[in-house]
Amino acid sequence: MKIIHCADVHLDSPLTSNLDRQRAAERNNELLGTFSDMADYAVREGVRAIIIAGDLFDRNRVSPSVKNIVYGVMSAHPELIFFYLRGNHDTEDAGNQPQNLPANLKMFGSDWTSYVLWSGLSGDRKISVTGAEFQKDHPLDYSELMTDPESINLVVLHGQLSEYGSWSRPEDIDIQKLEGRNIDYLALGHIHQYRTGKLAPRGKYCYPGCLEGRGFDEKGDHGFVLLDVDVRTGQIEDTFVPFAKRRLYELNVDITGCMTTADMMERMWEALRGSTCRQTDMVKFVLNGEISVECEKNLDYLEQQFNEMFYFVRVSDQSRLAVDYHDYELDVSLKGEFIRLVQSAEDLTGQEKAETIRCGLQALNEEDISL
Repeated sequence: MKIIHCADVHLDSPLTSNLDRQRAAERNNELLGTFSDMADYAVREGVRAIIIAGDLFDRNRVSPSVKNIVYGVMSAHPELIFFYLRGNHDTEDAGNQPQNLPANLKMFGSDWTSYVLWSGLSGDRKISVTGAEFQKDHPLDYSELMTDPESINLVVLHGQLSEYGSWSRPEDIDIQKLEGRNIDYLALGHIHQYRTGKLAPRGKYCYPGCLEGRGFDEKGDHGFVLLDVDVRTGQIEDTFVPFAKRRLYELNVDITGCMTTADMMERMWEALRGSTCRQTDMVKFVLNGEISVECEKNLDYLEQQFNEMFYFVRVSDQSRLAVDYHDYELDVSLKGEFIRLVQSAEDLTGQEKAETIRCGLQALNEEDISL
């Protein structure tokens, strides 16, 4: 039997930290489309159920349009069962109108709730899906998690695994208290990158990561995990399936020694040629290294040159300015006097001095001062 495990879809996100309002709305519709496409993929591949391990929505108050589309996708795929455990972003509003929920949507509460996904034919093992939503004021009571050792047990939780048995945040999950509870697959959400590991004695845990990357802290491939469960032996094969419409890349560009914008552009091209960026992706160039205060640099121009190549481009300047004060010790010009004056300022750090000199040189050259 095939099962999809996804999490952290974060529908109805603001997305305005990188995108303007129009592009953010477009990207939100793409996230909705990816969720719908995942359901279509599930039907094509003969998947029986989709487990959503939290944060289907991004905020407590979800727009009616988004909820209607999501629940419409579920209703349009009656051959699928959707198991939805709410996370820290969608705990209150999502799913609080039971009269409008699709018949094939199964949800969890604050107490451990278990569903039988497969009761089995003769010789088959039963498949159970069990989960509990975290509480804000107390940890989960793991002693109430009851599983049948003869069943194939899938457990769904949303939160951060803790290996030290401590509980300081509502989303903390004590992995030690889950060991020895006949768990074959622990379907997790909350971490936005794919991650998997051993869960003693017979299972494993897995974070599928977010379905689509939204910001540059969510770089690389994103998608879901496809489980193939052998109902006879209980063996589970899990495969990460990249499924996002767009990927996000952060390219580090060392501009040490560059003296012009053209020099920097060539370094950016070198970084790009060594990447796998596609035209549909979102790309952030991070300029680093050390450059002279007399270096000519036009970040807006650099961003504009690459802007039409990708869905979104950002240029972030994290380079440092360097001043060789020995070059100006005997300079009798106004520039030399200005640099020596700044050098002698005791209330400025080295980088503050360099930045002041850069702005001063731009002013002396009658250039626009870039802050």
